[in-house]
Amino acid sequence: MFDPPALPYDQNALEPYLTTDVVKIHYTKHHQTYCNNLNKALENHPEYNGTAIDKILKSIESVPAEIRQAVINNGGGFYNHSLYWENLMPQAKKEPEGALMEAITNAFVTFADFQKLFTDSAMRLFGSGWTWLVQTRDGS
Repeated sequence: MFDPPALPYDQNALEPYLTTDVVKIHYTKHHQTYCNNLNKALENHPEYNGTAIDKILKSIESVPAEIRQAVINNGGGFYNHSLYWENLMPQAKKEPEGALMEAITNAFVTFADFQKLFTDSAMRLFGSGWTWLVQTRDGS
């Protein structure tokens, strides 16, 4: 059974960037709806009890076809929101430091160039505009 992880900060901690109302709606409505729908899709499949969502999504072809799209959509929404809450923080730095900054500037020249590309990528996506920066297995 999936539940949203507890927020690591108060619902008003991200103001003025995200208001308490925005956090509350996304956490108690959007994220909870993904959880409810994911749980409903998996309710007749106890073989997934206790399996982390990233493990389920990584082996999505093994999920029964009749629930696969519901697991993709709702499991993805659940996972996206979980990462979102875990990676936002009050009083965050304006730019990354260390190895992450080095990797970004190696790949994108400047942090400003990366930000523009990242924002452009998110804005081209249908729906919520989720986009991620990931490191591939080869380190790029």
